[in-house]
Amino acid sequence: MKETKPAAVKKQNFRFTDFLKILQNRIGYSVIGLGFIQYYALYNFIVFLPGIMSERYVLSVEQKGLVFLPLSLGIVAGSFIGGKMRRFNERKVIVYSALLNVISLFLFILVSSVSLFLLIISICLFGLFLGMSLPVQTAMLTQDFQSNRATAIGAYNFFRYMGMSIGPLLGSFLFHFGSYTLVYGFVDVILFLFVLLMSKQLILKQRLAD
Repeated sequence: MKETKPAAVKKQNFRFTDFLKILQNRIGYSVIGLGFIQYYALYNFIVFLPGIMSERYVLSVEQKGLVFLPLSLGIVAGSFIGGKMRRFNERKVIVYSALLNVISLFLFILVSSVSLFLLIISICLFGLFLGMSLPVQTAMLTQDFQSNRATAIGAYNFFRYMGMSIGPLLGSFLFHFGSYTLVYGFVDVILFLFVLLMSKQLILKQRLAD
């Protein structure tokens, strides 16, 4: 494959301070923070959704596996669509796809106890919008941190995995004090507030700069 790294960019040795520079950059902390929250939400689905399917719909193990299939297919389809959206303004794509994630999570909260079919639709939409966001996130990091892109992607993956770990832990704590609504409502509110922050940092400030 053709080399994508610009020839003018010089190789740099790894420095721990690079992590701090990435997190202080508005694109860096926006993308990394969004990855953390989205994977926090995704692993709440993986851990707590089987409980909903058992308690509310009395599904077998095989049926639970089938319910997860639309979520996975949604992520795959969304990743394909997101990869084709490079021609658009990437900052708007990442903000609007995250906002659609907020809406799909809220829809899940509303319909998860109403209908299994609507539950499946809502998690499929969550996976679709998550998948749309993922390739844009990595593209923005590699473009903005060309001289230390490996460090940027490493920090991004580290915080995503932290979200995967913290999601079930904090979700379990919230579940003991409330219900599934509290588990998913908490992350939906956090994601919505972060989308507002991203909108200000990535879109409004860009307009002012232009």
